[in-house]
Amino acid sequence: MSSTFVVQKECSWAIRNFAMVGSPDMVPFFVQVSGIAVIKCMLGYEDTQVVLNGLEALMATLRGAGDHLERISLIVEEEGILDLLEKLQCSNNSSVADEAFTITDEYFASEENPRLGELMPVAGNGGNAFSFAAPQMPTLTL
Repeated sequence: MSSTFVVQKECSWAIRNFAMVGSPDMVPFFVQVSGIAVIKCMLGYEDTQVVLNGLEALMATLRGAGDHLERISLIVEEEGILDLLEKLQCSNNSSVADEAFTITDEYFASEENPRLGELMPVAGNGGNAFSFAAPQMPTLTL
């Protein structure tokens, strides 16, 4: 196990914990500092615990979004996280699949597509890079 992997896994725990125990006032800050992009990286990682940490961080961010839910949901969609959630629903790990389905069902199902997560193709295992570089993110206007 490389030292880089160990650091990345520890960072995934820190991000998860920040999202889960942070106050609702911290959610906009988390989004503004590219927290959603970091979660996207976590969801594309091969390690199951890192993926679960990413899913839990995403769920906590959406639950704590309050009045900002619509804007944060849009950022999640713009980042391509819905595609990752769809792929994760086909995971061999039932915890990953269940959490991905729950997030999709609770926050991204609509009247036009109420069961979004059940009609997804199985995709190949690509995009396994895990980086904490800050990509350009839309600014969250409060």
